[in-house]
Amino acid sequence: MVTLGFLLVFGNLFRCLTSLKLNMVGVQPSKLIIGQNGKIQCKYNLEGADLYSLKWYKNGVEFYRYMPGQERKITVYDAPGVTIDLQYSNKYELHLRSIILESAGTYRCEVSTEAPDFNTLSEVVQVDVISLPRGPKISGLEAAYSPGDLIRANCTALNSLPPASLIWYINKEPVTSTPRNNRSLAYFPSSIQQQPVSFLQTSEENNLTSSTLEAVFTLKLSHFQDGKLKLKCTAFLDEIFMRSEEVSVEQIQPQSTMFSSRDEYVPLAPTRDIYRPKGSLADFQPSENVRTVSGAVIAMDPKNPFHDLLNSKSQLIISLTTIIVCSSFSIILF
Repeated sequence: MVTLGFLLVFGNLFRCLTSLKLNMVGVQPSKLIIGQNGKIQCKYNLEGADLYSLKWYKNGVEFYRYMPGQERKITVYDAPGVTIDLQYSNKYELHLRSIILESAGTYRCEVSTEAPDFNTLSEVVQVDVISLPRGPKISGLEAAYSPGDLIRANCTALNSLPPASLIWYINKEPVTSTPRNNRSLAYFPSSIQQQPVSFLQTSEENNLTSSTLEAVFTLKLSHFQDGKLKLKCTAFLDEIFMRSEEVSVEQIQPQSTMFSSRDEYVPLAPTRDIYRPKGSLADFQPSENVRTVSGAVIAMDPKNPFHDLLNSKSQLIISLTTIIVCSSFSIILF
């Protein structure tokens, strides 16, 4: 009796020491990326027992079986979105190639030991799939602007899962994002001149989301630093993806107020021969460009378009003056 009891206790203790343990079932990376590779892992400890089988299931359907005691050790079954790279796979992990949307799902690892116990343990892991966006891409900008101009620029990230987050920066300062359903801001940009804002729009195709963030603001002189305005848009997805695009636009320099066309400015005749502070009008000898009409001195420039007009008027005044003098003299005689 003592011997039988000892054997029973020893057998139970041996079973405890050799019991199967699942240490970890997981996925690397934590979220599989469309178009890239990944792996699912099943780490276990047989505690001295022999492995009978290792099986993998996706959404309840078996797609991989490893039985070291069989002649055909590995068997692979079709499963949507599952492509196994057997060259790099082993009894602890499966390498998956060319991840697609259908690769997402609930995966289960099941481990069994050999006879006589045939202990079996299983554990599940949720596999999520993401799609890295294309972009971001900035559009809608002119090459140069002036203070007071309204800017409406778009930043777009295409084909993302889940939707990418976007943010605008004006000279390294982030722009506040505003809900698109605020119609007063969306349709009347003049009401937001004091503070730049941005509006988000999304569209879906084949379960992938494209996002466009529009920045709207009125330029101030302070926006230009050394004659340039810098705009940057950053797209990010969880802690896996972050990418930016930055552009610079020039400031349109204000034009000079000086006359720039010969048709807009007629130069005056030189006046150095007219102004003589130490002389009298009687001593004044006019140059070839100066004429006297009834005691008045008029500067004449042959190149001046008004020369002919002034000359004809001068002659008319002289003629009228002569007639008046002669008429007065005749009246006195008679």
